[in-house]
Amino acid sequence: MSRIALLYGGRSTEHEVSVDSAKNIFQALIGSGFDVTCVGIAKDGTWHLQDPADTHDGLPGVVTRRDGDDVYVKPGLGLWDANGRLAIDAVLPVTHGTEGEDGRLQGLCDLAHLPCVGCDAPSSTVGMHKDMAKRLFSAVGIPVVPSIMLRREDMAWLADNDDATLPRFIESFIDRTITARPHTATREELLRMTVAGTLGESVVVKPEAGGSSVGVTIVRDLDDPSEFDRTGRELLQAIATAAAVCDTVLIETLVSPMEEVECAVLETPDEGLVVGGPGMVCNPGQTESGFLSYEQKYGSDMPATMRIPAPIPWRTAQRIKDYATLAFRTIGANGYARVDFFVVKDTDAEPGQLRGQRIFLNEINTLPGMTKTSHYPRLIASQGYDMPTMIRTAIQEAIDRFDRLERLNHTL
Repeated sequence: MSRIALLYGGRSTEHEVSVDSAKNIFQALIGSGFDVTCVGIAKDGTWHLQDPADTHDGLPGVVTRRDGDDVYVKPGLGLWDANGRLAIDAVLPVTHGTEGEDGRLQGLCDLAHLPCVGCDAPSSTVGMHKDMAKRLFSAVGIPVVPSIMLRREDMAWLADNDDATLPRFIESFIDRTITARPHTATREELLRMTVAGTLGESVVVKPEAGGSSVGVTIVRDLDDPSEFDRTGRELLQAIATAAAVCDTVLIETLVSPMEEVECAVLETPDEGLVVGGPGMVCNPGQTESGFLSYEQKYGSDMPATMRIPAPIPWRTAQRIKDYATLAFRTIGANGYARVDFFVVKDTDAEPGQLRGQRIFLNEINTLPGMTKTSHYPRLIASQGYDMPTMIRTAIQEAIDRFDRLERLNHTL
């Protein structure tokens, strides 16, 4: 039976989610007979051997550090501690967010010559960066939500940096829609006018490379003259909130009214890509936020649940599954991923019914949560893959992929 290094924790804002995912996966690994070495990544980024037997429930817990428990990566030589090389056949990361889900950790495993379960470095990078992924999805015909991306230089301009130039997306909007440049307009007014004219009256502002709804804000009524001052300020504050999490910020059209629908994709040796779902997100703690907050995703107080199968027409469900498969292949994903969609509701439909849907791919999550309330395990279980079976399948895919690439490297 394979020896697995379970990596969890990390420096991102999703550190605690990672620890909860590790608990669930650890049980599946042990139940399947794997030899598991737990490696916790502290919030300062250092790696440490962990002993689940030291916790009250015998599961991975808060990342601790002791003398001599440091873990190192040696290029070409795997993982090491003070006593030498760790006996590892594959690495299974459950490290959500920055430095764990964005391709850097996956690339580090490649350099260490270790199979890494799940998406590889290139697909992880693309999946994490929403603007890049959306451009690829759109190029192959998958509908995505209209958006604008702000880079550091754009946000410097918004902060009244005299050395910063007018953002290209604002300049393009002015050239397209206004005959004379509004020289008297403030930067806040130009931003609000451009966003409203390009994306509509209500928008979602989010970190371009983030997850778990951290740093996400909705701003409404951007085109209401009586609310210009308020909405302009709210838009700037929303950008600042997202920029505190990520170097780049995405502003998207708010799709409403809509239902959130998700698919789980698993790469298997026998059946090819298996797609679980689609399932519909049900939010018993529905609020006016318009999106699932971090607490609603992972909290114990009425967390969001999943209705499988989603109560949508068969043709719509099949189209969503086709889009999920195409998205997975478009970014060159491996192992497993969750693909999230928005389905626009027909407001004239009867309660609980969806007719005349329009589908938008929201994002692909290349390292979905695996906590007890996470959606991916439930979605893929609907196709007969319980957690142990899913984990065994993903591990075998990673080892097979590694062996295949090693043979190719040796022929060069």
